[in-house]
Amino acid sequence: MKWETSDPENPQGREILHIARELVRAANGGEPPTVLDPFAGGGAIPLEAGRIGCRAIANDYNPVAYLILRATCEFPQKYGRPGKVTLTPALSHREREYSRPLVKDQQEERDVSNVLVHDVEKWANWILERAREKIGHLYPPGKDSRPVIGYLWARTAPCSNPSCRAEIPLLRSLLVCNKKDKEGGSCHGY
Repeated sequence: MKWETSDPENPQGREILHIARELVRAANGGEPPTVLDPFAGGGAIPLEAGRIGCRAIANDYNPVAYLILRATCEFPQKYGRPGKVTLTPALSHREREYSRPLVKDQQEERDVSNVLVHDVEKWANWILERAREKIGHLYPPGKDSRPVIGYLWARTAPCSNPSCRAEIPLLRSLLVCNKKDKEGGSCHGY
């Protein structure tokens, strides 16, 4: 089955998930089964088990995998709900360091459709801003003034011409992607 058809926002996807849930219940006497995954890794099996109505119990010994498992299966259910968030005025890092604490009238509450999405986006932008302040000068924009999204690293060798001695990258090709439908966008098949 294609992934698009299992999207709960898609009418066909909702129907497929409904049928899958009914088949699972029918095969287990009308009760949803419990799925135990003691080596769950990032949580693909418990996530899909939960989507079809099973009770999933999952764990992993690796602390990184365990955190990814929680971020995949637990946090969206626990925190991914509509709610209120407190917005503060946008200040640069330096302004925040030297300004007085924000007073209540500078803060604003707003309803958002998903508190988790809002918070992840907020803190990802915060990290990105800090990184730009500290190391942004190491990553100048391209000739077209657009940000560079990737760099190629290659070993080099000096040109064998004694009058040249330029550094030559040891690459077969500088082509990252040759798929026509991926021009100007991301290309995962390089």
